[in-house]
Amino acid sequence: MQQPPYPTPSEQPPLSPGAYPSPAYQGQPQPGYSPYQPQPQAGYQAYQGQPGYSFPPTQPQSAGKIALKYGLLFGIIPASGYILQFLLNMMIPLMRSLFYMSTAQSTIFFSTIPLIVFTLINWGAYFMAGFFTTRKGGTAIIACLWTGLCYFVIYCVGSGINLFLLMGEFDGKIPRFYFPSLGISLITVLVLHGIGLGIGALGGLAGKNAAGKQALSMPQRY
Repeated sequence: MQQPPYPTPSEQPPLSPGAYPSPAYQGQPQPGYSPYQPQPQAGYQAYQGQPGYSFPPTQPQSAGKIALKYGLLFGIIPASGYILQFLLNMMIPLMRSLFYMSTAQSTIFFSTIPLIVFTLINWGAYFMAGFFTTRKGGTAIIACLWTGLCYFVIYCVGSGINLFLLMGEFDGKIPRFYFPSLGISLITVLVLHGIGLGIGALGGLAGKNAAGKQALSMPQRY
């Protein structure tokens, strides 16, 4: 059975005017409905009145926390240096017997030279602590005090171990030369680490200048 032919476009009946909404009607609120207004969700805020939302800004760290962070971080360096220096001092009698060194030679190679090397390393640690702390908005002197505290904690522990070892050699008695030697050592340490605080302050000035140059080099937002 042959199907009737489909009508051509010219033969299709015209659409009525109400079949589709007019362009003026499109996008307009329908009767009975209020226009939709986007509302910010909880925990989000609008960005300068523009549509869309942004995450809430993170709170910057306080100056005290920054100083504590970098002070303890760089305080590991002088503390580790003292441990190595303490072990080298303990090896002086052994090295003297193995290599037939005199007391002066063993002292120079295993005490004086390591003291100079570790002092320079400690000053570098103070400088870096002040530099990075000030660059992040902290106080250089506070960070350097934390760095020095790390050293002095290990220093007190090492002095106590040294005292017990000497008492074992002198039948449980404290030798007479211990306190003068301890006083000289303590004064030397205080002077060297006092210089380290000054070097850390210089590092803080360098870090402040570096932070200022970095802020100037950043593009301005309009």
